Amino acid sequence: MPRWPWLAALAVAALLGGGVGAAAVLAFHDDDPVSSCSRVSVAADVLPSVVTVEVTTPDGSGGNGTGAIYRSGGYILTNEHVISDAVTGGASVLVRYHDGTTSPAAVVGADVATDLAVVKATDGARDRPILRAGHSEALRVGQPVLALGAPLGLSNTVTTGIVSALGRYVPVPVR
Repeated sequence: MPRWPWLAALAVAALLGGGVGAAAVLAFHDDDPVSSCSRVSVAADVLPSVVTVEVTTPDGSGGNGTGAIYRSGGYILTNEHVISDAVTGGASVLVRYHDGTTSPAAVVGADVATDLAVVKATDGARDRPILRAGHSEALRVGQPVLALGAPLGLSNTVTTGIVSALGRYVPVPVR
C-alpha cells in the first residue's frame, strides 16, 4: 500500500484552491526515501477518484472543471465557479469518470465566498474509489507535489510542482 497520508487535505487544497482544476496534490518527502512514493503509482491510485464535471446550459454552451469523489453515495467536491450556471441558469451537470463513463449529477450545495461546491452523481458513483483522507501537518514549503485533475477539460492530467507557501488566504471575488 502506498505511503502518502497527506492526500485528502492536499487534494482539497489543490482542487479548491486553484481555479485551473487540480484535484489532488501529494507531497513527496524529498529528503526521506522511506516516505516517498512513486508518481506513477500515486497517479494510478488517485486518478480513478478524480472526475471531470461538465456543465451544459440550455443554449448548449457550458464549461467544465475537476471534481473528486470524497464520500460514498456519489458525493463529489468541485469548485463553485464550475457549477455556477447550474445554480443560476438551469444548466445540467454531468460527471465524467476516469474510465470515460458518465453520470448525470445534481448540485447539493455551493458557496461563492469559498468557491466550493458539492454535486451528487445520480448513479451514486457505485464501485468508484473515494479519495482518501489525509493530513497536511507535515507539509513544508519547497516540497515537491503531484497534482491530478482535469484542467481545461483535459481529463486524467498529472503534473508536478512545489509547495510555494502555506497558510495563505486567497480571497475569491464574489459575483
